[in-house]
Amino acid sequence: MTKKQLKINVFSIIIFLTIILIIYVVFYIIQYKLTIHYEELIKLLPLIIAIPATYLGYCFQQRISYLKDLRNLAYNMVNSVREAIKYTYIENPEKTFKLDALCYLSKVIEEVRMFYKNVGQNKDYVGLYPFEPIKEIFKILERLETTSSEKERKDARNKIITKWKELWKEEFLHEFDRLEPSKPVSKYLN
Repeated sequence: MTKKQLKINVFSIIIFLTIILIIYVVFYIIQYKLTIHYEELIKLLPLIIAIPATYLGYCFQQRISYLKDLRNLAYNMVNSVREAIKYTYIENPEKTFKLDALCYLSKVIEEVRMFYKNVGQNKDYVGLYPFEPIKEIFKILERLETTSSEKERKDARNKIITKWKELWKEEFLHEFDRLEPSKPVSKYLN
């Protein structure tokens, strides 16, 4: 469950419980004018509260599961890009190194497809891949020959790092509930 979906569900439950509270107050004020007795409504209160509470528990469990899967995807992305960058440092690498790096990237591309649907996807339109920089990293590495010069490998490495930063700074990390550190350590602060 995404952060947006969780917020919508929690807000809906809060509205539902507020309406229930207002109804109970109204019934309490006019209890003698109705045939329903206030004591009978009180008996139903645990049930009325338990259903939304159970649903909220389910929502938070779905969010935790979603974040766990998203962390695994992020971890796999980091590893595959690291392998692609590592390949650019090897002079005259074996073809299997390139195939392994491409295989890792291909796996992550498909993992993203399993995790996110394409942007604008519907039954008539395939849509657009949601995180294009990872596919561009694949293409950069695919074009790099095993006999490339140091300059070509360095250019490819810089392009890969640029695409990686583009992917990472954009919306991919937006879903994580990241906090700013309370006591950061850096020589660049102050």
